Amino acid sequence: MTRTEAVIPEERELVRAIVECVADGVLVVDSGGWIRFANPAALTLFGRRMNDLVGTELGYPLVAGQTAEIEIFRPGGALVTAELRVGESIWNGEQVSVVSLRDITERKQAEETARQLAQEQAARAQAEELSQAKTDFLAVMSHELRTPLNAVLGYTELLDLGVNGPLSDLQREQLHRVMMSARHLLRLVNEILDFSTLEAGQLTVRCERHRAAAVAGMACDIVRALAERMKLDMVCSVDPASDLEYIGDELRTRQILVNLLSNSLKFTNAPGKVTIDAVPSTDGPPGHEAGPDARWVAFHVCDTGIGLSEDQSEAIFAPFTQLDTGHTRRRDGTGLGLPISRRLARLMGGDVTVESAPGEGSVFTLWLRGAS
Repeated sequence: MTRTEAVIPEERELVRAIVECVADGVLVVDSGGWIRFANPAALTLFGRRMNDLVGTELGYPLVAGQTAEIEIFRPGGALVTAELRVGESIWNGEQVSVVSLRDITERKQAEETARQLAQEQAARAQAEELSQAKTDFLAVMSHELRTPLNAVLGYTELLDLGVNGPLSDLQREQLHRVMMSARHLLRLVNEILDFSTLEAGQLTVRCERHRAAAVAGMACDIVRALAERMKLDMVCSVDPASDLEYIGDELRTRQILVNLLSNSLKFTNAPGKVTIDAVPSTDGPPGHEAGPDARWVAFHVCDTGIGLSEDQSEAIFAPFTQLDTGHTRRRDGTGLGLPISRRLARLMGGDVTVESAPGEGSVFTLWLRGAS
């Protein structure tokens, strides 16, 4: 026996040992496509025993040098994705294909997850870009509209002062109507501008100590003319001498109270009543600190109006929502007053809530931190 003949069996045994130990599945497939050999990793990959796999047809066309991804259905319905590589060899004097199978199921799942994540991120970025474009448009248009409106108001005030000569009673009445319409339009534009600024996260508030009685009184003075025009009774129940203080931005607090009072007046029919008060509280708004040590100031705006259903009580805080819709609606506005009010309150660490029932009026509450 030659040296070469003695070594060959040892090499075969070594190759077999290697094939038995590798993590990749290895199959020997004859020219007819039948499996002649499978290592333990291949049995695991197919989820079958040696007697169940060897002697069966592989079912995939094989080409030497081929690399492909195939799906293997295990007994019970489990699906495995494998990377297939094909080589050629001699098995017991017969030309066969040696198939290497690597389980890439986890890699494919990770790739799919990454793909979905990338799609979600792209969709989110597009949505944010569109939202920013909308916000920028609202801000630009609001500024563009305010400039001519301020000019209209300026010239009408000059005419009202008689700068260009005396006015007849009819002219003065018509001029006042122009001024009222311009001021109303300016308020609507300011609401849109505030909302766009809030949406862009560019609005800041100051948190300082202020007297609750002072801000409630100023808000009542601003809307008193509206109450008189609508023949409604408006009462400020806050004692002017009260030393109750809150922490917040006085300008924005007044803006919120004016919005709440105006809203209550609009949805209250004559003869009706709107009342505002301010009281200390340890309860706080839902989701905020409550208890004996909690300090809050609750501004209550109560009305005897038409009231709200439970669904309407949440809907009114959504931007551009109008409960009175259609071409014949009697109440004007952008539908931004209450959403702006809630966002401003939350910027100051508080909130705006409502309690109401149809036909029983409403109670809107502005919650702000109390001064210690």
